[in-house]
Amino acid sequence: METEKLKAIHQAETEKLKATYQAETEKLKAIHQAETEKLKAIHQMETEKLKATHQQEQQQLQQKQQNENR
Repeated sequence: METEKLKAIHQAETEKLKATYQAETEKLKAIHQAETEKLKAIHQMETEKLKATHQQEQQQLQQKQQNENR
């Protein structure tokens, strides 16, 4: 009788731990996904900013060269 009770308690605790583990895993996956998306967005913004800066510098250089050739 006591053995059956202990088995049932053990089973319940095992299921509880599995559920907790699963919930924590899903939570971490969601956090990881959100952080990944955030970093992708930051990377995209920085890339666009660098492209714009580069383009502006190229235009200024062309203007300077055109002014020197006049």
